[in-house]
Amino acid sequence: MWELAAEKLSRWKAQGRGDLSISVNVSAKDFYYTDLSKVFIDLVEKYGIAPDRLNIEITETVLITDLEMHVQTMDKLRDYGFRIEIDDFGSGYSSLNML
Repeated sequence: MWELAAEKLSRWKAQGRGDLSISVNVSAKDFYYTDLSKVFIDLVEKYGIAPDRLNIEITETVLITDLEMHVQTMDKLRDYGFRIEIDDFGSGYSSLNML
């Protein structure tokens, strides 16, 4: 799915719509089993798109588990130019019921 999003952004850019962006979901499992910074950097380089157009959505669950490792990955992605978004914030650990 990430590759399809990058490919779509590349097509939009070729059509003069480089101002559009797409957000893609990244699960907690993706953080453990994938070198996310490498995957996303490779995608923007392969398709010649700006990293700030491929927004990365993470769930708040990612922030609860192994925070130090995840922060390092998110820092690499942000330093490269990606936008990191929190998906479904307030519906899990940070919901009013849990607080």
